[in-house]
Amino acid sequence: MRGELSDEFVAQVCRQGFHCPRIFLPNLKCHRVGDGDAKTVLERLAQQGEELTVTARNHRWLMESWGVSNFTRQNVSSKAIAVTASSTDERDYLRERYCEDRKIYAALQRALNASGGTSIKGS
Repeated sequence: MRGELSDEFVAQVCRQGFHCPRIFLPNLKCHRVGDGDAKTVLERLAQQGEELTVTARNHRWLMESWGVSNFTRQNVSSKAIAVTASSTDERDYLRERYCEDRKIYAALQRALNASGGTSIKGS
């Protein structure tokens, strides 16, 4: 018999996954691009001249960079767990586990806001 998955069940499975380092490696971006810390990642990205943006600016970036004006959302993920459904302890745990990755995002967001553009390159 196939039962429907409840929102509560999916949220519980997600919460359990967050606590398993074999499923969710803390600071994944920092470990993949740097030596585990945001400073190294940001230095490497600046040296390599990588173009970076955030998903909130994708439509504008696609239009300005590539002339793409027809946007689809065929691969949008459904939200399995909301911040508001998380306890303070869970949010604190995630803040701690992903503190270095969050530094990368914050630096990128600051640079994008300062430039006013849709992406940044290098330093």
